[in-house]
Amino acid sequence: MSTLEQLKQGTRASWAAGDYPAIAQRQLWPVGQRVVTRADVAPGDDVLDVACGTGNAAIRAAQAGGRVVGVDLTPELFAAGRQLAADAGVEVEWVEGDAEDLPVDDESFDVVV
Repeated sequence: MSTLEQLKQGTRASWAAGDYPAIAQRQLWPVGQRVVTRADVAPGDDVLDVACGTGNAAIRAAQAGGRVVGVDLTPELFAAGRQLAADAGVEVEWVEGDAEDLPVDDESFDVVV
């Protein structure tokens, strides 16, 4: 395993440890709305949220009418994200992936956050 791959595995383990969803709710939730507003997400936009975590931007983009795919290296965060999306009444497609090698086709999104 390369040094970079070891670093990524360690990073994933760190994000999966503890209660990241609670921290994200307290400290990152408001940031998601600002990101979506600045990105000018509109109804019908195909939106990719890279490093989506528990969905603080992805869920807001879906609330704005976007069709959203959230990609993150740490799929352990998706359960909390799915619950938050369900609570908000929106759908997000959650995909495990690396920001350096995204598991999506090039030029397939209108907005990337």
